[in-house]
Amino acid sequence: MQQKQKEKPATARTVSHELRRRLIILGAKLVGTILLLYILLFRIYGFMRIDTNVMSPNIRGGDLALMFHLVGDYSIGDVVSYRCGDRTCVGRIAAKAGDIVDVVDDEVKINGHPEENAAYGDAFFPEDSTVKYPYKVASEQYFILGDNRNEYDDSRTFGAVNKTEITSLIIGVFRTHEL
Repeated sequence: MQQKQKEKPATARTVSHELRRRLIILGAKLVGTILLLYILLFRIYGFMRIDTNVMSPNIRGGDLALMFHLVGDYSIGDVVSYRCGDRTCVGRIAAKAGDIVDVVDDEVKINGHPEENAAYGDAFFPEDSTVKYPYKVASEQYFILGDNRNEYDDSRTFGAVNKTEITSLIIGVFRTHEL
């Protein structure tokens, strides 16, 4: 007949070892959770405070934008953030590679048709612009315009934006400008 082995009583050493093991597991879980949150909130998604009224009234200065960083291709009408000089700008894609952008009677025409997205303000074009119309958008580039045409920190001033300079797609806006 087999005799049942008696359980060894817990000693301070075995309790201390088990506590240490559980603390290590807890620490690993915390580090993993923090790493996952960092990747989600700063590498895949992100937030940006809009500092100008270039997209007003749709997005106003002071609003908080939710961005998605992992976009491969952009479409006409997408609102994106992009690098312009030493800062980040926001605008709507008006034309893509191969499209012809022209200005007729202070109206933007894409491939001979009026721009599809509503523009606010005067549709004037800056005199200090280096862009000559009609303008053909080169391969891997996008012509980006702000909705508020009174502010002209967009492709009307510096031409099309390289795809590599676009940092993210804006997928949501939190209205914080009046808070």
